[in-house]
This record gives sequence, structure tokens and C-alpha cells, in this order.
Amino acid sequence: MKIKKLNIYLAIFLPIQILLVQLASKNAEFIETYYSNGIYPIISKILRFLFGWIPFSFGDLLIALLLFLVIRFLVLLIKNRFRNFISKIIGLIASLSVIYFCFYLFWGLNYYRESLATPQKN
Repeated sequence: MKIKKLNIYLAIFLPIQILLVQLASKNAEFIETYYSNGIYPIISKILRFLFGWIPFSFGDLLIALLLFLVIRFLVLLIKNRFRNFISKIIGLIASLSVIYFCFYLFWGLNYYRESLATPQKN
């Protein structure tokens, strides 16, 4: 099975994303200024508009779906006796890259905001 170029690019992008998140986590002021007070309010309004009508957490539903897909992936991998193992692992890493990106873009960078104990500038 041929490995898709997009999967290769996404798989390569995962360690770059991890490095960028680690660098951003060291600069709480940057996160506070550009993410938490910049793009996150816009993202939050869009997500609230799209999913606010659902009476349960959409994120929990996504986590359950992700768990199901990982179990299905492992079962099919074993059932097919690890055929096309490299291309399937690259596809899995590419999927993880997209999930990682979405998590940190849509909410995860808020973990690295300035704490409430940080003195505010006047």
C-alpha cells in the first residue's frame, strides 16, 4: 500500500507542533495576549454557536469516538496480521497530529495562561 504524502507531512508536523507548544508554554504573556485575549474568544463564540444547543459535552462524545476508533484500529491491525504496518502507523500518527492541533487550537493553550496570582500590569 502506498503511503499518502499528506499523511507523511502531517506525521512530520506532529513533533514540530509539540515543540511549538512547549515553546509557547514558557511564555504565558504571549499566550495571554495573543491566544486567550486574541483568537480564543472568536473560536469560543463559533464553537458555542455550533455546539451550544447540545445538552451534553461534545468533547466527551469526541473522546468516546476516538477511543472506539483506536480500539478498532488495533483490532483490524491484528486481524490483518500487521500487513501495511508502516503506512497504517503513519496514518495513525497523522491522525494524532490533527487531533493534537485541534485540541491546542480550540482550547488547550489555555492551560498555559498567566495564573490568577500573577500581578496585573496597569
